[in-house]
Amino acid sequence: GRRSLSRRSISRRQSSLGDCAMEKLGTPTACRESLCEIESMLRKASDLDFRNGDVQALEKAKQRIQLELETTAQVEALRNSTDIVDLEKVLARARDLGLPWTPALERLEDRIERLKTQVPLVRALETVLASYRQETGASLFSPLTITIAGATGLQAKA
Repeated sequence: GRRSLSRRSISRRQSSLGDCAMEKLGTPTACRESLCEIESMLRKASDLDFRNGDVQALEKAKQRIQLELETTAQVEALRNSTDIVDLEKVLARARDLGLPWTPALERLEDRIERLKTQVPLVRALETVLASYRQETGASLFSPLTITIAGATGLQAKA
């Protein structure tokens, strides 16, 4: 279902917020360079106390590029996160912006799907281990907990 929308069609459609600057310019670096040029033009317009439709369009473009760059940075910053809600929010924002489908977004989507299975299992295991410790006073399974946590990337409670 969701994957059919994500890969090809997402980068070719126009988002509800306008055209995707990242798709037009190609890279975050090119977007940052364009953002610098736009900011320079806006400073000049401000210095001249000049305001028209073109200046308003530049302001909108600046906001759009900033939002796309922030979202791209969040995708990278959350690549090791185990917070499914945060991951889904940034993925939804990337889709809403119409960002080009990248390997980073692919990994994020795959991570969300894996975590939806792994998090409940780890939480259940933690509950069982806590109950075992409470009943016996022993922590025999601590190495198992550490192994499972390491394999999933989740923090186990020892």
